[in-house]
Amino acid sequence: MRLAGLLVVGEGLAGAALAIRSMTRPPNGSSALELVVAATAPALLAIAAGAALYRGRWWPRTPVTITQILLAPLAVANTFSTPLGLLPLITVALILIGLYSPPSNRWMNHAYDLTPPPAPMPFRLGGNQIE
Repeated sequence: MRLAGLLVVGEGLAGAALAIRSMTRPPNGSSALELVVAATAPALLAIAAGAALYRGRWWPRTPVTITQILLAPLAVANTFSTPLGLLPLITVALILIGLYSPPSNRWMNHAYDLTPPPAPMPFRLGGNQIE
């Protein structure tokens, strides 16, 4: 879970770097402000969710999962067109495996444990039971 949190923070920092880069050199046909707004909000969400995952919070699992599902087609499309090759796809896969591995699921279910507490033991004083 902590490794997934660190990887998500890394994705958020990469998105923030992309937003800063698009301020200086926007792609053809788009304004810099649109790209900065479109890239900064998900980057900040990813940084916040990744930091919360690393600290052991359970709420960021949903935003991180949705982010990874949205990033998966981009990772597949860029697998052979970037110098980094399979790195984006491996990152997405590691995060999803880390979020839904059996230890992670046990940790997540611990917050929703609805099993009743054990019944209190009867008080015994000198061999007599008081109930």
